[in-house]
Amino acid sequence: MMNLVSCDNCGVVVDCRKLNFPTELYIDDDTGGIDFTKAVYDSDSEQFVGFVTCPVCSSKILNRSE
Repeated sequence: MMNLVSCDNCGVVVDCRKLNFPTELYIDDDTGGIDFTKAVYDSDSEQFVGFVTCPVCSSKILNRSE
């Protein structure tokens, strides 16, 4: 079964199950806070979620499948 999502910027459709979203807790060891190279705040879910860059336009595709 595929888990499809489209890029909010360019519209390309990708299968989330094929993407390598960060699996860590998104904690930056140096500061003890969120590692913004791995996660961003998602206003829809009101929490920090991992992201990967879009293979077409390099925008952030959020992991909303968690």
